[in-house]
Amino acid sequence: MDMKYLHGSLLYEDGVNNLNRVVRLDDNSLYTMGCIYKDVRHLNKAPKHQYVFSRRSYDGGKNWTSPAILFEIPEVYAHSGLLAFMISRTGSIHVFMERICVYDWKNNDFQGDILHARLEDIHGQDARVCKVDCLDRYTGSMNNLIQLENGRLVVPLSTLRPGLPSFVSNTLFSDDDGLSWQVSNDVQVISDETHCESGAVEPVVIETEPNRLVMIIRTVLGCFYYATSSDGGATWSQARASRIKSSNAPAVLEKLPDGRIVMAWNNCNGAPMQGVRYSFARQCLHAAVSDDGLKTLQGCRMIVKKVKGDPDGVKNCYPLAAVAGPDSVYLRFFTVDSQDGEDWTEPNGKLMELPVDFLQDTEWHDSDAPDHGCWVMDAATEKSTQDVAPSLCIQAHDAGPGYAMTNFPFGQAGALALDYQTDVDFTEARLILADHYLDRATFLVNEANQPYQTYLETQYLMLPLSAGRSETALQIRADSTGQLTLTWDVANSMLSLTNGQEYLELPIPPDFSGFNHLGVIVPESAGGSLAVCGCSVWISRAGLETGITF
Repeated sequence: MDMKYLHGSLLYEDGVNNLNRVVRLDDNSLYTMGCIYKDVRHLNKAPKHQYVFSRRSYDGGKNWTSPAILFEIPEVYAHSGLLAFMISRTGSIHVFMERICVYDWKNNDFQGDILHARLEDIHGQDARVCKVDCLDRYTGSMNNLIQLENGRLVVPLSTLRPGLPSFVSNTLFSDDDGLSWQVSNDVQVISDETHCESGAVEPVVIETEPNRLVMIIRTVLGCFYYATSSDGGATWSQARASRIKSSNAPAVLEKLPDGRIVMAWNNCNGAPMQGVRYSFARQCLHAAVSDDGLKTLQGCRMIVKKVKGDPDGVKNCYPLAAVAGPDSVYLRFFTVDSQDGEDWTEPNGKLMELPVDFLQDTEWHDSDAPDHGCWVMDAATEKSTQDVAPSLCIQAHDAGPGYAMTNFPFGQAGALALDYQTDVDFTEARLILADHYLDRATFLVNEANQPYQTYLETQYLMLPLSAGRSETALQIRADSTGQLTLTWDVANSMLSLTNGQEYLELPIPPDFSGFNHLGVIVPESAGGSLAVCGCSVWISRAGLETGITF
């Protein structure tokens, strides 16, 4: 069984324009918004009326009502699309929309501004739509909105500032329940990239202590950057690199009633690559939880994964979040370029409920998932039965190396046991250990990957195996069954690997603060296959230290 959703349950799916962030109302029904808008490809063509509407679910998100129009957006030529909404503690509704007048990728020309609508209730009473004058710039997305303990509304955005080639991040904030808005200083991230989507992109914010905020910022630099505010989002520090690995994709943050913070993001890197060195890998979506204000993240677990039939460039990304219960969240994310054929015209929106307590597990067994469904596999990987154990048979094929990768709780120190069986000799099979997901396309030798080989090879730790004796590889004999045991501790920067007879020790590069992914690669030059019969992990020191400080 190749499971797409791990640990959570899919509740509903629809076009992303019909399914925005989902919130629970006082009567326990669920509420979301959607929009009818003018496509950005037709800005200069015939006028089109644009609307924001609401929908309700009375059965926990499995079925939804027909749209109920809330208000019309006062613009018929520009694109005016729904970004996100929130309900304040007074019951007023705050809806933000992007208004785009020029959308020209060829000439890197993007022009527009931001609209805000304030509604008195969930039915759209007294809707007032106004331009946000304090931040008169183009934006393309919004990934969370929060209300502080003192009542202030804080809305993070990335915008294109005239004169700069890339995005900067800001927060809008309101102390009068959205009747007026002010804007913070700009937060910048500098890189060698000149692509429009570089810089400080698509920030999210959370209140870690009263009036103290952390901003997590999408970048092209292989990790999130962060900034901090000690005055409720009015001013922000200079952005600095965190230790949270990520491709060029946004995160979301949500605070549970007990104060724990849930984070969801693409803990990915590698192919597809672009520009100087940055990754657009969004094949798998991950989640973590923090009980110390984002100083550490527990879990870093895969919750949505690429499945057989999905192209290498499939994207499971752009999560929006809301509290579902004392220990669970709703996540609305979307998929693009999957085997279902969605594109960016209108991605497929999916709603799942995710319990979060599993994120604090320190033990993992792939046998807990039916038929090893927790592994991401290429199309040629077969599930078979050897003796009595179900296994994954990984072998090279015409389309490239054999490949399988799985995810376990993030550990700064831990042990991993892999049960295996081989059929014929091979000389170059490898185990891959990493702190993020790497897709099979990363290991293909082709024109797309060639310029990035030096960079890609630093993104994982290769544990070499051999069919014969070697000082640099661990021997696995042909037609053998056994167990590989791997232990690591980043505190002493060492990792050991043994098959019970031989022992191999390797240094851990300083760029790795722990591990949470294991891969098996069987190159084309190998003459056989490796069967994974089982895998277990025990974490002795958990938690990713994020590097976030005030």
